[in-house]
Order: sequence, then structure tokens, then C-alpha cells
Amino acid sequence: MALAALLAVGEGLLRPSQKQALVDLYESTNGANWALYTDHPLWNTTEGLVGGNLGWDVNGDLDPCSENRTHIKAYHGDARAWYGVSCEDPCDVNLDGPDCAQGQVVALELGWNGLSGMLLDTVVDRLTKLSILDLSHNSVSGTIPTEVGKLRLLNYLQLGDNRLSGTIPSEVRSIGSHVKRDSVAYAMEDLDCGDSEPEANPSNTRSTVQAPCKYVGARLIGPTVFDVGHNQLNGTVPTTMGELVNLKALDISHNSELGGECCTEESSFFDRLFYDYPTAIPTEIGSLKKLQALRMHNSNFLRYLPTELGSLRSLVWLEASGNGSIPNSNQISGTIPKQLGRLTNILRIVAQDNQLSGTIPPQIRDMSALMHVELQDNKLSGSIPDAYGGMTRLSYWDTFANKLTGDLPPSVFELKELTALYIQNEHSDAIRNYYCRERIEQSVNGRKHNYAELGSVHSYYANPHHSICVNPFDVAGAFDRLSGDV
Repeated sequence: MALAALLAVGEGLLRPSQKQALVDLYESTNGANWALYTDHPLWNTTEGLVGGNLGWDVNGDLDPCSENRTHIKAYHGDARAWYGVSCEDPCDVNLDGPDCAQGQVVALELGWNGLSGMLLDTVVDRLTKLSILDLSHNSVSGTIPTEVGKLRLLNYLQLGDNRLSGTIPSEVRSIGSHVKRDSVAYAMEDLDCGDSEPEANPSNTRSTVQAPCKYVGARLIGPTVFDVGHNQLNGTVPTTMGELVNLKALDISHNSELGGECCTEESSFFDRLFYDYPTAIPTEIGSLKKLQALRMHNSNFLRYLPTELGSLRSLVWLEASGNGSIPNSNQISGTIPKQLGRLTNILRIVAQDNQLSGTIPPQIRDMSALMHVELQDNKLSGSIPDAYGGMTRLSYWDTFANKLTGDLPPSVFELKELTALYIQNEHSDAIRNYYCRERIEQSVNGRKHNYAELGSVHSYYANPHHSICVNPFDVAGAFDRLSGDV
């Protein structure tokens, strides 16, 4: 068949196997009752209803790809498009074979859409060209299909806020890489067609011919977002997660059985290979050099934090907190790795309500971008290191309810942007004595002190021009313990 004729047959129509995958998804997740919105929580629209099953003509002839070439139409409920489905038709007859003229689904975005039911493995198995899979904020149940490993072009995997159970499959390692290509369906990103070479016997010395395309194997792509937070997952995080080297955001939070003890005597060698390790998260996470956000709070991590976290030089957000009011919440033990001081881009560290012990490493002074720290309700001991001088952007600090001793270090007064300071009573002696010998009210004994309670004490001490109450020669009055101090 001539190329022109081939392109004319069914041009723009979705491949039958992929259309069937969409129909299967519709039927397995109660598509007839998907939610319609007049005011969608994610997108503003002035064109009436949005979302639900608009355009999903599962029993008719309307094709998902017939008039669907942009995400905009899908979002705004274009009657000719299946809502949340985006297609493209990257046709190359030599590469794609006789199905070239038919489109493929590249994005499935059905977040906040009332899906209720199971995500079938056949759906994922057929939609192999997906770059976006967003089923978040629904009621999808069942397990994460192992077939996600076949999604070699996937950039965003968002399955958070559902009812998924089971483990995170170790097959996630092959999302975007390690996938054997079909001999008649090579992807363009796996071909090297860019070089030219001289003709073998050129009649013109200036003549060149295009070199034939060469298969160069799977280019390292892979997802940038992996979100399975707020589900019912169990087991532990597979070591293979460390192979998703392009990840920028990893959310495994709010899974009350995820992160606990993995392996029993009955566990297979396969289970132990990918899930049995001594740290709260696998050390392979240290390979994710592009990771910016790691959210693992309110799950059930029990072991210690690996030193390899210090290799995540792009990290800006680390949340690993527990919740004392929630059963099976995080109880991370061990010490705070000194290697965390290498995280010079980090803005926020939240790890309260755990079993962290030992001292706060002085290397935190190297976290020059740090703005927010929550380490309260742990078992930290020793004194707070004199490290505030290196964290001049710090605005929030909470180390209340630990076993720390000694006064606050002098560098605390270099924190010009401090708005909240939660500390143990013992740390505040020097501040209270320094400011006109005033004592904090007895009513706050045993409770947190914050910036509002210390009030002008901090600002006056930080700014000598305002310290009109202080006698700089009265060293004993400023720093000796006063009778009746709390």
C-alpha cells in the first residue's frame, strides 16, 4: 500500500487496543457515575460543566482521538473529545508499521473525577505511550499494576489520594528505561539519525548522504513525579526506586502500613532482594540526584535514616514526621546523619514525632538555605550546636520535647528572620535573665515557648540599639540563674 493511501485510512483514529483499554477503565471504575463539576478544583472554566465522562462514547462511534490534539479541549469538555484523554499521531511508517496512521493515548488525566473501582492491569499494559497518568484524588482500589514498568515514556505518575493497597511493585525500575523495544515500534528517542557521512564513491567530493538510523537502546528518561501518597500501601519501598534517576518529587506519605517490617521466614528470595534492608528507606535513594521533594511522613517507617540522603544535593523539602495520635505512624530511630549538612539547597526539614536520638549534628550550619525545622517530640540529647550563624534564613525552629540541655547558642541572635522559636524551658534562661531580669509566666511552665511568648526579648537582644533595659556590665544579672526560674 502506498504511503499516501496508508495515511488516509483511519487517520487520527485511536488504535483499537488502546480504545478498548479506555473502555475497560470506564467500566471498571464506574464511569457512568464519574463526577461532573461546574467549578472544577483544579481548572477554572467558563464553559459550563467539566470533568466526569464528557465525550466518553464507549458504546458509539465517537473516537477519543478524532478531534483531540491538545490538552485544552479535554479540560474544557469539548464534545468531540473524551474528557481527560489526550492523543497524538507521531506517524512514521518505517518505524510504526501498518498501524502508523492511528493515534495513541499520551495522557490520561482524570484526577478529582469520581473514579471508583480497580485499575486493571490490562489498561496500563495497552496504554504504553502514556507520558501522564493522573488518577489522583479518586477512590481507585486494588493494587498498583506491575505493568507500570512498561510505561517507558511516563513522566508523571500520580496515583495519590486513593484506596490502593499492596506493595509498590519492584517493576517501577523500568519506567522509562530498561525496556526492550519492539522491533517494529522503536521510539524516535531511541534512534540516532543525526549524523551524515560521505558517499562511498562520490562523484562530487562535497556530496554527503544521510546515515541510516541506528537503534541506540533505551535513552534514560523516566518519570519526574512519583506520587502514591494517601493510600493503603504496605511493605517497604523497593530498592529499585533508586533507578528512577530523573525523579524530582517522590511522595510515599500517609500509608499507615508502608515502611514497616517487610520480610518473614516465609518470604521469597525475590521479596528479600528488593524489600529487606535496615534503613527507613533504601540506600539506593541516594542515586536520585535530581530529587527536590521527598515526602514520607505519616507512614510506618521504623528504621533509621540512611547517610545516603546527604547525596540528594537538589533536595529542598524533606518530610518524615510521625503522628503520635495515629496508630502505626512513623517511628524512625537512630541519629540524624551528619551528611545532611551537604544539603545546601534544602528549605524545610520536618521529622517530629519519631524516635530520633543522639545529638543534633553541627554540620547543619552548612544548610545555608534552611528556613523551617521541626524536630520536636523525639529523643535528641546534648546541647543545640552553635550553628544558627550559617542558617541566616531560618524563620521556624522547633526542638521542644526532647532531652536537650544547656542554653541556646549565641548565634541564635543572628537570626533576623526568626518568627517562631519552640524550645525547652531550660534553653531560655539566658534570654530571660538578659532582658530586665523578667521571667516567663509560671503558667507556661512545661509548655512550648514561641516567638510571641518571648516577644520583644528576642528583638531587643538582637538589636542593641533597643536594649535600653540591659546593663551590659551586669554579667551576673544577665546570665546567672535567678531564683524562681521555671
